Amino acid sequence: MPQQPEFYPRDLWQHSAVYNSFVKLFCKDIHSLQHVPSGGSPSLYDRFDSVEADSTRFWLNHPIRWVQVVGIIVALTQKEKTDVILRTLFTLRNC
Repeated sequence: MPQQPEFYPRDLWQHSAVYNSFVKLFCKDIHSLQHVPSGGSPSLYDRFDSVEADSTRFWLNHPIRWVQVVGIIVALTQKEKTDVILRTLFTLRNC
């Protein structure tokens, strides 16, 4: 079983190249990101169960805040206009 990487303290995250940028990830990669609680080590079972104000996730040892979902659009669905917002649902195929 591969060893879990050591996570850097929160005050060093801003020095990572991917922390302050949008990271392009497939849906399957987004689901594999790990959540690290404020004062502890990552849990395999705590991936998307808790949402904090600072919802930083990790891929290996890289802190990621924002993602751009990448994939092939296979369907577009227009939802009804509620109030002023017109909602569009994009269905992506995982590659």
